[in-house]
Amino acid sequence: MAVDASVVVVVTRRIMSTTKTLSVRIFQHVVPYARAQQLQRAMHCARKNAFVPDTLLILQHPPVVTVGKRSEVGLKSIKTSEEKLRELKCDVIKSDRGGDVTYHGPGQVVVYPVIHLREQKLGARKYVEKLENVMIEVAKKYGITNARGQMKNEEDGSDMSGVWVGKKKLGAVGVKISGGVTSHGFALNSETDLEFFREHILPCGLKGMDVTSLKDLVGEEVKMERVEVEIVDAFAKEYGYTEVYTRRC
Repeated sequence: MAVDASVVVVVTRRIMSTTKTLSVRIFQHVVPYARAQQLQRAMHCARKNAFVPDTLLILQHPPVVTVGKRSEVGLKSIKTSEEKLRELKCDVIKSDRGGDVTYHGPGQVVVYPVIHLREQKLGARKYVEKLENVMIEVAKKYGITNARGQMKNEEDGSDMSGVWVGKKKLGAVGVKISGGVTSHGFALNSETDLEFFREHILPCGLKGMDVTSLKDLVGEEVKMERVEVEIVDAFAKEYGYTEVYTRRC
């Protein structure tokens, strides 16, 4: 099988450092979901073996509906047939992340942290809470002060991760942790096409819930570059990184 050279991680020595270093890669073009998964797997292996520092991959995807591990529920949350979605140039892909069904597309900032939780001394729940906190802090930069994290599902009392403004979901969280190292992450709706959410899926399988975006809440255009910078700053602060190296590619 051919391997895309842009997702090959070459390492020569282990990183031994007492500083908390975060490497950030911001992609300036849309990245197909399958390609992003391939890159995450390569980075996960490198991070697990201490060849690279904790890393953030920040990007946008072309239109895609992804179904998490709760696929038996997630498939029921897709309102439109897979054939019709493909006619709309939207793929449907099963993912190994947690959670139900969600949509990714242009105007949504997707963040994949590949970080070592054992070195961070964090458990899974606390890690997810911190991801939610990052999005909440970014929302505050746009004057949105009523965003909150995990809330209760009124139907069955279960916990619903993500970031909410009222009953509207601003950001979704879906993670995978293997060998103490994370992959997948969160998606923040910035200038996302919300009608695609509403027309074609039940976001995270939740009836009676809606979605929103930074643009929708502030009533004006938002610059994706600024959102990306705010995410990096909030992430570094939330997780206590002392050195941050950012590269746009």
